[in-house]
Amino acid sequence: GLVWPDAGDPSGALNTQVAFIKGYSLNQVIKTQEELFGDAFLRQVTENLTPEFRAALATRLIVPSGWYPVTWVGELHRVAYQLLPQENNVPEQISRRAVENDMRGVYGFLTRFASPEFLLNQAGRVMKTYLKGPRVEVRVLGPGHAELRYLECHGFNRFFWRAVAEATLCMIEKSGAKNARARFAEGGRDGDTQAHSVVRWE
Repeated sequence: GLVWPDAGDPSGALNTQVAFIKGYSLNQVIKTQEELFGDAFLRQVTENLTPEFRAALATRLIVPSGWYPVTWVGELHRVAYQLLPQENNVPEQISRRAVENDMRGVYGFLTRFASPEFLLNQAGRVMKTYLKGPRVEVRVLGPGHAELRYLECHGFNRFFWRAVAEATLCMIEKSGAKNARARFAEGGRDGDTQAHSVVRWE
């Protein structure tokens, strides 16, 4: 499970220096929202996006190999959360399903033979596949205990921070971790460009 911090300063999310997310990952979040909540819900989400993002979707400008502002994926999570006030874990639901969909096939099969520690040590490499700009430093402190320090995460909002943390938990659970949980010891709020996450599992 996740323990997340207070919201922080929403104005901090409007950072002029913004990280980028791969078009493939952005499209995966969109497809996952539709899969979980239906096409009518996805239309509602789209209607509440910023004009720039909405125009990119309408004209099909988002291609898998392209790079787009990470604020866009944060928007998707924020709007979905606001449209489902009865549910507290919308970012986590979306992130977990997207990772599960991504790990079908050979990659998911190989993950079963890796240890949680090994997968965590690959977090930096994995992050570079999906995000341009952010970095993560991992310290495995012992069995079932690790720290992740996220750096240069310009444009992250609290909903995307939660999605990133949940994706980490989902990955290590695929390799056999039980009762995995994470909490932000520092950061993880709107506009935070750095965060310190403590991950534990059995």
